[in-house]
Amino acid sequence: MASTRSRRVKKQEDCFGELKEGIQRGLFRLVTDNRSTVAEMLSLKAKTPVPDLCEKCAAVMKQQKLVPSSFLALYFDDGILSPHAAILGKSPKGNSTTLAERIANVWARN
Repeated sequence: MASTRSRRVKKQEDCFGELKEGIQRGLFRLVTDNRSTVAEMLSLKAKTPVPDLCEKCAAVMKQQKLVPSSFLALYFDDGILSPHAAILGKSPKGNSTTLAERIANVWARN
């Protein structure tokens, strides 16, 4: 009897597409402004396209079951979050947890 191997084709997930539109726009802007840092954080090449970096970030959030504020606080320091908060018109003061919460709130409203 011949054995058959089942092939599992890994389905390309669209984790980024599953995020709310405001979170997508916010994450895209943050990644665009910090492309090389995000690529390094994800162990990818610095010239990795921004959409691919966003997809990887969204996949991390999904895999780790993180809401955007938790993802930002865990993976980005205040050196990145503070300027992004200022861009959004929010206070750039505070630790990474505080800044992440402010940023995530703005993303969720947009």
